[in-house]
Amino acid sequence: MLGHVDVNSAYASWERVFRPDLDGVPLVVLSNNDGMIVASSREAKGMGLDLGEPWFKLRPHAERLGIRAVSSNYELYQDMSNRTMRILERFASEVDVYSIDEAFLTIDRRTSKDVDAMTDLGRLIRDEVRRLVGVPVCVGIAPNRTLSKLANRCAKKVPVFEGVCVWPATRPEWREQLMRRLPVSEVWGIASRLQRRLNTLGIESVWDLATADPVFIRKQFNVTVMRTALELRGVECIGPEEDRTGKKDQLIVSRSFSEKVTTVNGIRQALSVYAQQMSARLTRHQQVGKHLMAFAGTAHFAEQKHYPQVKVRLPFPTADPVELTRAAHTLLPQIQDGA
Repeated sequence: MLGHVDVNSAYASWERVFRPDLDGVPLVVLSNNDGMIVASSREAKGMGLDLGEPWFKLRPHAERLGIRAVSSNYELYQDMSNRTMRILERFASEVDVYSIDEAFLTIDRRTSKDVDAMTDLGRLIRDEVRRLVGVPVCVGIAPNRTLSKLANRCAKKVPVFEGVCVWPATRPEWREQLMRRLPVSEVWGIASRLQRRLNTLGIESVWDLATADPVFIRKQFNVTVMRTALELRGVECIGPEEDRTGKKDQLIVSRSFSEKVTTVNGIRQALSVYAQQMSARLTRHQQVGKHLMAFAGTAHFAEQKHYPQVKVRLPFPTADPVELTRAAHTLLPQIQDGA
């Protein structure tokens, strides 16, 4: 069995840990230089505040609507994510960190045989993350990744689950009814373009995809969609990212600053931090790099735009933070003070 743990409205929740005054109010997190909305709380989502909405359009109405806004702080979010993932490691021998706010956990065989034990585990994870980090999470437990993501959605949207949904503990007829009601776009990995193609073949609901002929799906699309269809039936087909793709050809550390950085020294410090983070990631994946690209840019809405970048061939394949920092600093001559 696999568990999927997801931080609810992650950026907003992490901000509220340090700003209790933001609890219960519509909260949006803004991008670099407060250009647009990149995340929103449950209350803000309920008001229809979509990601990518330019803040300058909403700012005049924010006070009247009770909307609060904060600048994004990606270094804080990464730190809070690391804390969350370290807690999850206490509950499973294998933790596959899928993104900054979600991870898959391998449930041990003994617990996997008992739905009550899995429910207790999910509730313990939920409660411990809340107690130690201060953020709400939902937990979905199912035989594979696709169903555990779907179970997590149920845990988040259906109040009776109270944030924890164990797929095998639900009644088969309930699962069928749910899958018939949900559009196929609710399935992990089915984006809008693929949804339209599926719809033209009469596959409109999650149930339609789950009951479709796998051979037909593979011929019409590809093996990835076929595996997704099989997973909806309970067959485990999709492994961790590195099992499917092997080691990555490139790693990227890219962040928007929480406040404007207008000096060469400020950029120097940021490049040093990011180079060290890249070194840590390379070491964790037992990899080295041969080339490094450093880049920066002004906000999309800035009057004067500036997007310097530099590509450096390293003297030898390495994960050494000193070498990576030295290479990243070659961007500095292109940085304009005051930009």
